[in-house]
Amino acid sequence: MKPRCFSVALAALLCGGCAGDRASLDLAVAGTGIGFGNSRALNGVRCNFKDEAVERVNGLNVTLWDPGKNPDLVLRGVALGLARTDAREAWGLSLGSIAGGERLYGINLGLLAARGRATVRGVNASAFTTWGGEELSGINAGLMVSGGGAINGLTLGLLYISPEPVTDILEPHRGWMKGINLSGLVIDYPGALGLTAAGIVRARDVRGLCGAWFMCDVREDARGVCIAPFTFSKRLAGVQLGLLNHVASHPHPFKWLPGINIGFGGPPGEEEAAAGG
Repeated sequence: MKPRCFSVALAALLCGGCAGDRASLDLAVAGTGIGFGNSRALNGVRCNFKDEAVERVNGLNVTLWDPGKNPDLVLRGVALGLARTDAREAWGLSLGSIAGGERLYGINLGLLAARGRATVRGVNASAFTTWGGEELSGINAGLMVSGGGAINGLTLGLLYISPEPVTDILEPHRGWMKGINLSGLVIDYPGALGLTAAGIVRARDVRGLCGAWFMCDVREDARGVCIAPFTFSKRLAGVQLGLLNHVASHPHPFKWLPGINIGFGGPPGEEEAAAGG
């Protein structure tokens, strides 16, 4: 009997991954228990080859292959995807080669990537790319970290931090990094508020402390302290410390100064209100 039950469960698991198939074997009472295959809603432990049109899982959801389309899926608990996880909302622990979805809340860990098409909040980390399409908040770490709109909290990017995985701030991006933002190589973001440090920092607007081991390049307003061998800004309300410091709005001969340059501000940049400064 036991081998037969195992065979039925395995068949449900494999058949549940077939396109257009909703086959499942649910050992459940009132929707609570253990499910094998493409159970559409379950409280408990659910294991499937490929999720398709799933609506709700509370508990542990294990997906063996790349999931299909699940536009209504809400996961609460642990989402484990050997290839990737995907849901409209995932609350709890998302773990996979790619921890993904529309909105992720909790602990989101991906071997290759942790990616939310809209919002990612919590502890978000991957060995390569950590990305939030609209917002990335909490503790964010990866080889490359990107936030399409806002990055908040403690952010660590080994190579770079930017609005998109590959971009330049001259593209029409808007958004702010707020908190502690550290990168081993480059930070390239429209606005930075708090502590910002990297090999090269490029931004439209900076508020707070900006440090770089090579260059701090602020295209508009720098308000606070900028420390780097080479510092640049269009307007300055604060102090630049470096081998060579440039403030475009200063009169001659104070545009270029070695050691230190001091400014008292000018017309506020367009992002002043957004930064709360």
